Amino acid sequence: MPDHAVPHKRPFLLWRLLGWMGWLIDLVRRITLNVVFIGLVVLILLGWRREIIKPIPQKAILIVAPHGSLVEQSATTPFEAAMRRLSGSEEEDIAVPDLLEALHRAGTDTRIQAVALDLSDLKGASLTKAQSIAQALTRMRKSNAHIKVLVFAPSYDQNSYLIASAADEIFMDAMGTVMIPGLAASSLYLKDFLEQLGIDVHIFRVGAYKSAGEPLSRNDMSPEARDNTGKLLADLWQNYLAAVAQARGIKEQDIRDYADHLPMLLRDHQGDGAALAKERRLITTIGGRSAFRARLATLMHEDVADLPAVPWQTYRAHVRHAIARDKAPIAILTIQGMLMDETQQPDQADAGELAGLIAEARNDPTIKALVVRIDSPGGSAHAAEVIRRELVALREAHKPVIISMGSVAASGGYWIASAGDRIIASPGTITGSIGVIGLMPSFVGSMAKLRLHSDEVTTTPYATALSPVKPLDPTVAQATQAVVENIYRQFVSLVAQSRDLPVAIVEQSAAGQVFSGLEAKRRQLVDELGDLDAALREARRRAKLDDQAKARVLMPRGGFGLHLFQSVSSLATLVRLSQDGDLASILHAMTQQRALFGSAPQILALCPCTAP
Repeated sequence: MPDHAVPHKRPFLLWRLLGWMGWLIDLVRRITLNVVFIGLVVLILLGWRREIIKPIPQKAILIVAPHGSLVEQSATTPFEAAMRRLSGSEEEDIAVPDLLEALHRAGTDTRIQAVALDLSDLKGASLTKAQSIAQALTRMRKSNAHIKVLVFAPSYDQNSYLIASAADEIFMDAMGTVMIPGLAASSLYLKDFLEQLGIDVHIFRVGAYKSAGEPLSRNDMSPEARDNTGKLLADLWQNYLAAVAQARGIKEQDIRDYADHLPMLLRDHQGDGAALAKERRLITTIGGRSAFRARLATLMHEDVADLPAVPWQTYRAHVRHAIARDKAPIAILTIQGMLMDETQQPDQADAGELAGLIAEARNDPTIKALVVRIDSPGGSAHAAEVIRRELVALREAHKPVIISMGSVAASGGYWIASAGDRIIASPGTITGSIGVIGLMPSFVGSMAKLRLHSDEVTTTPYATALSPVKPLDPTVAQATQAVVENIYRQFVSLVAQSRDLPVAIVEQSAAGQVFSGLEAKRRQLVDELGDLDAALREARRRAKLDDQAKARVLMPRGGFGLHLFQSVSSLATLVRLSQDGDLASILHAMTQQRALFGSAPQILALCPCTAP
């Protein structure tokens, strides 16, 4: 008899019922375990989000030991932070405004007897951010003589030393060196390389100094770019020398000589960088972390094991907990990263999201003024204009808008700044770059080298005019250049109107030129030199608020909620796969989560991008 003709024996009803019950119990077990596990992790994330509030001792040391880079606003999601902590990693970006707030509060807090900075794990700090922290430490020392500021690092790079220079005592390991090599700007130029590949990049720009596209079209710097970059670096270098010299009480020329002759000086000291730095009065003490801790114990009259150390994050959480901030009359909005019309990347600025926050501030009767902190090199011209229009609407609602420039507020960043009632920059801010550039790649040559071909059917002459696999039509090139020139005219007009300057005067500072904050003030592109505190003071003054009026930070509405949703989704997937024990699937899921919540690659066709 054929196999298919064999009658199938049905299982007994009891066994079938037991099988269903077993399946149901296993399902309930899996769901329960998943819910409990995810719930625990969510509670942990929420606990970290709120930050644990611990009592501050009557005599305490404020500990600042950054493990990561200094940024305007941290882009680390709660899930990422959780994974780092679970893996034992302490690296996390440090939001400079948060740290400045803690230092400001500590400066008037009689419980804080000393500030101890351990810069061993500081991964990156721009000149402007380092100077902001150094200035905060200097203000603290001047306003409160009882507070001592001590700093330690195994070695110092240029910008970490700028922070350290503001301390009362600077410790460095005997194996360390203070590296002050000076400033430089360089780029890799790809013209010949792209020609070898058959790639042609069509560049449309306005402004002889708008050099962002030069690496794709040249093999070296243009004379204009070299001249402008040289002046910018000279300004920034002079600012650095002046800041360090003033902080350490030594001559600028002494620091310049140290930088100019560092290799020879190290050779003459048999490679002993610590002895050299002490001789040049750049540090006060040669010693490791144990010597640093021993000195803190002496200052506090305590045993090393009993030092009353309070991390700055805990301290900030404590002082914020003591203040009702939900109705603070001043709002702070951070615009950080490349300007995009729409993005989910945490290190980019989403114009729609930012415009929505500004609109909410306009309609919120409790907000009386807005401080806009810009740390952006530009990006999409349309994105910049969307944000600028909302700021103009906020001003028309009789709410002051104060612009505070961070490390860079150039091109599209300066386009946005033009909407402010007052613009405040740091001396080391990179700003200006009033110019426009558009890039359009062509792979016609590459296709010919590879013997690739394309064909088409169109309904209009220009349906495929922007195709990178077709030669660029001269008419399209002329039209694109006309669009770029139109955006440039709008840019110059906006600046002239907002700065109350003749167009001819603005033109002298336009054409893509980039300036330091110092030079921008001389050219009337900014009103004042100062940091975020100066911007907050100006916002209080213009809004006729009390000198102690508090500020709140505007965060994207979906910020933590979205991250939490992503975290729960990710964890749910990982829990399910972990039960199956498939490590490869787990790794794949983690990769997919990253891809799922990231944004697709984008090409910016027309953007006022910063240079250099």
